[in-house]
Amino acid sequence: MSLTRKSMLQLILAITASAVALLIPLQIATESQNVLFVKNYSYWALAATSLLFLCFLVQSRPISSWDELKLKTKKHTLGILVIFAATAYLHLHVDRGFKILNDEPVISSTAKNMYTDHISYVPVVTHVVSGREITKIGFVDKRPGFFPFALSIVHSLTAYRPENVFWLNSALTCLLLALVYLIVNRSVGKQYGILSVLLLSSLPLLAQNTNGGGYELMNLCLISGLALSGLNYLRKPDTEGLNLLIITSILLANNRYESILYVTVPAMLFLIKTYREKSLSLTWFSIFSPLLLIVPLSSYDVFQSNPTFIQTSSENFFSLRHLAENLAHAIAYLFETNATESNSILLSTSGIIASLFLALQVVRRCKFFIQQDTGLTVLLCISLVVAVNTTLALCCYWGKWTDPTTSRFSLPFQLFLVFSIPLVLKYDFKRTSPPAWMTVAVLFFIVSITSPHSAALNRQKDLVSMNTLTQLIEWVQSQPADEANLYISSHSIALALYGNASIPIELANSMPERVIWTSEASIYKQVYAAELLYNDGNNSYPSTERALSSRFITQTVHEELIDINLRLRIVRILEVSPSLAAPANSLKNLPAASPDPNASPLEQEAYLYHSLPLPQ
Repeated sequence: MSLTRKSMLQLILAITASAVALLIPLQIATESQNVLFVKNYSYWALAATSLLFLCFLVQSRPISSWDELKLKTKKHTLGILVIFAATAYLHLHVDRGFKILNDEPVISSTAKNMYTDHISYVPVVTHVVSGREITKIGFVDKRPGFFPFALSIVHSLTAYRPENVFWLNSALTCLLLALVYLIVNRSVGKQYGILSVLLLSSLPLLAQNTNGGGYELMNLCLISGLALSGLNYLRKPDTEGLNLLIITSILLANNRYESILYVTVPAMLFLIKTYREKSLSLTWFSIFSPLLLIVPLSSYDVFQSNPTFIQTSSENFFSLRHLAENLAHAIAYLFETNATESNSILLSTSGIIASLFLALQVVRRCKFFIQQDTGLTVLLCISLVVAVNTTLALCCYWGKWTDPTTSRFSLPFQLFLVFSIPLVLKYDFKRTSPPAWMTVAVLFFIVSITSPHSAALNRQKDLVSMNTLTQLIEWVQSQPADEANLYISSHSIALALYGNASIPIELANSMPERVIWTSEASIYKQVYAAELLYNDGNNSYPSTERALSSRFITQTVHEELIDINLRLRIVRILEVSPSLAAPANSLKNLPAASPDPNASPLEQEAYLYHSLPLPQ
């Protein structure tokens, strides 16, 4: 293959654009500059990237006419019915609500601020005075911003409601199942597409995310979208479909930290197609597209530059010494049979056996997949990135899949297991459609095993503990709407999503005089604090990390039993006992002196800021 002058120029420009995209956020810009960039400009950058995606999607003409849509709908009626039935089924056994309390409310808070102010920001302390939110201290989140951006668009279209995140994940569940069906249908046939949808629906972990507030379903949809656009690109001539393939990978890079590695998939497929066609051709968009990666790379720099995000040493966060232990946890998770993990033993067993057969097939017919095949070749390129990301997850300090908050890291791997089963039946066993007994067996497994399994998981302590936030929010919302109250809670970010004034327990403990002043000055009618009480069999005690200061004199107004070992207690702050600390330490936590009655609005606002409990 000979390179023309135009091809050489395109390659040089593409390499230059890639170097610039890497150097600016990771070497040239400082940490504070990256924080400001992500905070103030990521919304607009993501908006531009999303518009480009829509433009390239329309240009790909997936359906060219209304008559074609009706024809395809009629052809795939059974598949569509299975997709909708599976979506409805996944909602049956798990309660809606935030499942991962340190992550999901933060994502929704970012989306709220993207909706209201078009900035990527999470306020930790929220005061609502005269119906107006006053926030001072917060942070730019470590997570890339595409999912919060998509949620903010939902808010813009339907009006802001905290529950919109659950509706978005419901829609994404349906989209994911549809994409899985389309990919398998285009690769091996529609009967296998139906089987794949059923196999994925047998996974209780998917049901938890369907009814949760996280971004895992968006990640799976974008991975599936990348596979579909890859199939489209390999099957069309020249550069047709390349722009859609690249922009899909860029959106995926903006969704999770490790998903940026999926930008290597367009590069792999481009090299394969160039080898097959013996010609090198790029579009102008593909040449300069690496510049769009500045946004997720800036988010990565925010993440790795802030020790509070890592919560352990940088050397210990990713380390090969975690791999063996975490791999053992992964195996225990995938093959657990006592309904204590959110796995599907059917998917784990059949998927891993299928993937081993598939690996042998790839080794035996490697030349065929490089030179001719389209269906499996695309999925193999994606599976390489899935394998790398799975290994990275298992090398992470937080990489134990048996932890309910970490098991979600297994979802891309389990998606690949779903694809492996129909592919091995076609490529190894030469079956044009799955045997009827196989589909019946999966349906039987879902009804008899998955359903009670998901229901049991919903009652487990780990998920119940997470759902205490739901109980707290319900109690707060039951208070009179005309009462302006301040709430002290470790869930202050989540409470602010519902329009409540809220501060963390740690802040309240550091300046109790200012907390009680908000009630005495009629800023808030009441001040409440929420605590979780653990029962060791003899006594109930609050978590040491979430215990309210003993200086607060309180009255219990509500208690709710979450499970046998856990209670939610809500107390009213009545007064504050005198401080035993040195005068210099206690005086700085007192409210500011009252301003002159004739003070200007600016002076009044300054007084408010110097009196409210806000981080110093």
